[in-house]
Amino acid sequence: GGEYIAFHLRFMNLLGDNNVRIGNIQILDNERKRNLMMACRDAILKKREENGHCNILVASDSNVFLNYIALETKVFIVPGQAKHIDNANGMDEKDDLKLFMDYYALAGASSVYSIIGENMYSSAFPEYAAKIGACHFERIYLH
Repeated sequence: GGEYIAFHLRFMNLLGDNNVRIGNIQILDNERKRNLMMACRDAILKKREENGHCNILVASDSNVFLNYIALETKVFIVPGQAKHIDNANGMDEKDDLKLFMDYYALAGASSVYSIIGENMYSSAFPEYAAKIGACHFERIYLH
């Protein structure tokens, strides 16, 4: 309940989830995974501070990241396994429901942020959710 900001991150197998069948994405080594996840966490916490320490929703294609961010800071994550619609033949109704709920929850935020790091995908998913919800949308590029 209440106002919240939302973040979307598309890792494209960088963290080893193996949930996207397109492209030739290399899995990062453990140190680079940790550094990328920490940089994403820091960007989320910075925006939280800028927005008056409001509630946060995080949506991602990476269960590795969702598990990490849930342990690192207080955020809301729609329950279920993160998957991508491109893998529809391996999905069941619960997977479809999580995708729909992530999209619906992004659209309900006061602001939606898409975090993009090296080799991460600049997805249209959060941008269109923000358009549907008529809320602020911004991409955050990690350096």
